[in-house]
Amino acid sequence: RYHSAVVSKDAIAGEVIAAIEHAKTQFNRNIKRLYTDGGSEFINQTLKDHCRRHGIELKYAPARTPQLNGVAERSVRSCKDAIRTLLTAGRVPWRFWTYAATHATFLWNRTHICKRTGVTPYESLYGKPPSAKHWGVFGCNAWLHVPKEQRSSLAPKAEPCIYLGHSSTQNCACVY
Repeated sequence: RYHSAVVSKDAIAGEVIAAIEHAKTQFNRNIKRLYTDGGSEFINQTLKDHCRRHGIELKYAPARTPQLNGVAERSVRSCKDAIRTLLTAGRVPWRFWTYAATHATFLWNRTHICKRTGVTPYESLYGKPPSAKHWGVFGCNAWLHVPKEQRSSLAPKAEPCIYLGHSSTQNCACVY
């Protein structure tokens, strides 16, 4: 799974193209087919042109027929359920839903075992099983170290915070 928070539906085509390019560059994988629903955020000239230029088959169900797009609909529902569960169980304010979505995607890619292949998406891409060594509990209480330069001699060396997942970009914990 891939997750990206966008401000409007207009930005979705760009995010899909970015995900395709990311897969090519980082994993040396070519996308052969792209399955979407029939919504205008996916079926537009930008995405059609990109798929045509790169030999990607663009497959989509007719608009307003979710019953014909069961896999994607179920995937979205599962992701929303996971986000809701993480926020509720961690007693984290709803404004942090993007962190919950990123964490849910992170966990799903490392725990969901494909029935056909018997491996996780992470293992499929990286060729090794994922390690659970550094997984944190979303919404748990944590402590953030305050560097010596940023505190007075009697100030606490750490401040309480909430764990919001892991940043793959900076390779560190995200906290509030």
